[in-house]
Amino acid sequence: MANRGRGTLEERGMRRQMKLDGVEYFRLRAVLQTFLVLLQISFLLFGLSLSANVWVKQTKISSVVICTTAFGILFYVGIILMSALCPDSPFQTPGPGLFTAICQKIIPKTFRSTRNTGRFAKSSAIRWILETLTNPEVVEAAAMIVPCVQWPPSLDVSTVFARLRRHFMACRDTDKEELYVKYGKAMAHLCIQSGKISRGLLEFYSDNKFQTTQSRLVHDAFMAGRAAYNQFKKSWAEDAKPKHRASARTALRTMLVHGLSFRLSCPDDEELTWRGDLQWRYSDGHTPSCEEFDWLVDYLADGAEYPTDDETEGDALLALSAMRGLGSSTRRLSYIRSLIRCMDSPRPPRVRHSALRAVFEAREELASI
Repeated sequence: MANRGRGTLEERGMRRQMKLDGVEYFRLRAVLQTFLVLLQISFLLFGLSLSANVWVKQTKISSVVICTTAFGILFYVGIILMSALCPDSPFQTPGPGLFTAICQKIIPKTFRSTRNTGRFAKSSAIRWILETLTNPEVVEAAAMIVPCVQWPPSLDVSTVFARLRRHFMACRDTDKEELYVKYGKAMAHLCIQSGKISRGLLEFYSDNKFQTTQSRLVHDAFMAGRAAYNQFKKSWAEDAKPKHRASARTALRTMLVHGLSFRLSCPDDEELTWRGDLQWRYSDGHTPSCEEFDWLVDYLADGAEYPTDDETEGDALLALSAMRGLGSSTRRLSYIRSLIRCMDSPRPPRVRHSALRAVFEAREELASI
């Protein structure tokens, strides 16, 4: 194969690097974009002058030229706005870059809050891996990352969920217990997102192992929530507190996914309020003590002091219903006050119904007071 260019391979490489450095130093990209902007301005001025000229000479025909020019202007303005507000838009031209720079100078806070700078880039990559690749090791690695990323709202993740479910079922009759749990946690994370999943994929009626593993999945989510809440209480950094509180909220949502027998469910499913069972056991078969639910009672009581959304309070109440009582002696009064507060008439129906379910589960202790 003949050598291209003169000199050795190292010399040719150095010359190419010098050319690249020159392109960056002399701002060739900015210069070319400036030429494109000037060309677009020229077309705009040409269209306006042509419309004005035809309007003066032939009024009837000018309407066609004016409408065409106006449509072109509106179309280009729409592309500029779309490209500026959506960085992932494929219609990137020099105009949006200039428009973005001006807006960031004039209204930086308002404008930056509307931009989505690759927020769902990781989830998009994981979705592509799970939908296209078949290598079990790659799918396993992607499944481990699923609970760590946020997924776009209203996205149909049925294909991704079906792939995870297939590998989840394949581990059913093997000794890969940890891998089975990993796929279960990945599917649960997709359930707590606002994506769309075919209802038939959530059912596991023929999987007896799924029923026995649900206790561990609820236990792991419970422990993750307790760890996050403890970090929230111990953290002195104000910017870290929302992160820990969000982690505790995610753990509560994950617990509810496993609340129905032989199936996964959406955390907001009304059936969970009346038929959900969030009781769990340790690996040795022992049930948790009332003291282990103290953090949940404190979490619920914080709703009276900190701004807590109604969704989270409903989740905490359903998780506390698994306690089958009023909790430890040190938290009993706080728990009763929270139940009364959550059953107040202005509260949303889900919160009131969840509190009523918790009261029903603790009816024996309430009757003895």
